[in-house]
This record gives sequence, C-alpha cells and structure tokens, in this order.
Amino acid sequence: MEEKNKKNRIEDFKIPSIDSSKWAIIQVLEIFLMKTSPKDAENLVESFAKKYEILLQENELENKMDLARFYRLITEFKPALASILKPGKEFDDMCDIAVINLMLL
Repeated sequence: MEEKNKKNRIEDFKIPSIDSSKWAIIQVLEIFLMKTSPKDAENLVESFAKKYEILLQENELENKMDLARFYRLITEFKPALASILKPGKEFDDMCDIAVINLMLL
C-alpha cells in the first residue's frame, strides 16, 4: 500500500511552468533586494538573471523533460545567488524565501 501511495503522489505531481517559475523567483529576489539593498537592487537582479540563465542553459540538452528542467531551476538557484550575494544572513534568508516560493508554485 505504501508503494502505491508514493507512486500516486509522484504521478499527481504537476510541474509548474518553468519560465513562469523562473521569473517568479527573479521577482521575489527583486522585492527582497529592494528592501535590503535598494541602491544596488536593479543591477544585482540583472546580474543574477543573466547568471541564472547561463547556468540553466548549460544543461539544456540534458533537460528535455519538464521535471528535469524544474529540478535544474531549483539546483542552480543557489550558485546564481552566490554570484551576487556573499554568504551570510541575507543569502540564507533569500534561500529560505526561494524554497518556500518554489514549494508554493
């Protein structure tokens, strides 16, 4: 019975739109940075978006299925964020916010 429930949960998982999810993450980051670093927010968001896109495209050939693309969206967030924020409270807070938002998509 446990195996059947697990299988149903995986089958029932709806993968959100990858592009919409990516831009939702970027928008959340922009709001976060407007509160924490308003002077640099626009440049930081632009730098993040470019780095995130590069990281996502590096594995584009491997990511034919939406589930793989969504996984890559999650795993490449932190390296892209590290390109604009140093480790510390802001970095950790933004990672927490991103995880919560990805779970809600």
